[in-house]
Amino acid sequence: MIDILFTGSIAINNFEATADIAKFLVDKVEVVTSTVGTLSAFKLKVEINTVSKILVPSLNNWLAKYQVPIPQNIAGIFSISDLFLKYNDGYIFAGATPTFMPPAPTMLETSGVALQLEQI
Repeated sequence: MIDILFTGSIAINNFEATADIAKFLVDKVEVVTSTVGTLSAFKLKVEINTVSKILVPSLNNWLAKYQVPIPQNIAGIFSISDLFLKYNDGYIFAGATPTFMPPAPTMLETSGVALQLEQI
C-alpha cells in the first residue's frame, strides 16, 4: 500500500479523550510478488477502500468505549481549558488555554504573632 490517506482526531469532551477516525483510504497498491496467483493492484485498492468505508464507523463505535482522562489541574500551577487535538495530513494540531493559579498564602506563626506571607 502506497500513499495512505488517514484523517482522524482525538475528541475531548469534559476532559475525557476518545479517538475518532474520519477517513482511511489507500491511493495506490503495488503487488511485488504473489504466491496465490495473479492479483490486480487496482482491484485490491478498491476492496481495501470499500472495506475501510464499512469498518470505520464500527471501529469508531468500539473506540468510543475507551476514554482517557485528562487532568484539569497541572501540579497546582495552572489549570487548562479549551482543549483540542486533531490529526490531519501527517500533522497534529493541538491547543489548550492555560490559566495560571496564584500560590496560596502561607501563615507563619512566631511567638504568638501571626504573619501572613504572600508571594507576588
